[in-house]
Amino acid sequence: MATESLYVNGYDWAVSNWNYFGAEPWLGDNDDYVYREWAGLHGWFSFADNAIGAGAIGSVVLYLECMRGAGDSKDITVSIQATGVVDKEVGDITPDLAYSWKTIDVSADIDTWAKIDSCEMKVNKKVPDAAILYVRRAYLLVTYGAAGLSIPVAMYHYNRINKIIRG
Repeated sequence: MATESLYVNGYDWAVSNWNYFGAEPWLGDNDDYVYREWAGLHGWFSFADNAIGAGAIGSVVLYLECMRGAGDSKDITVSIQATGVVDKEVGDITPDLAYSWKTIDVSADIDTWAKIDSCEMKVNKKVPDAAILYVRRAYLLVTYGAAGLSIPVAMYHYNRINKIIRG
């Protein structure tokens, strides 16, 4: 199966309770980040549109690069929305002490190309305390196959064509 990474490329200012640094839309593939010392929501972040738009979707996984301050152990709750999906909490992540990637499988809710293109994410630190949480980048990883053609069959045809070309 093939994959496509769709980084954050927009922010709509609907909910902006976190402090943010870097260049808008933040959380893109540029090491910018937002952080918050107290409780609050922040979002909605949108993702780049896919370049494929066809084929069977195998999975859609949300990746967030994040970390927490020393002694802090608070979770970040992540919500998504898309065409037909309204502000749904999809899971909690607990950041490590150093930047690392955390994942949430959103395949059950984001299961069509239209939903992938309309998907937005927000983050929420629910506990009002001084714990510092950082989120630096986010993207959707879409795993997909060819439309109407299974991967083994596609590989068979690819290998046959490759053999013909090479002689």
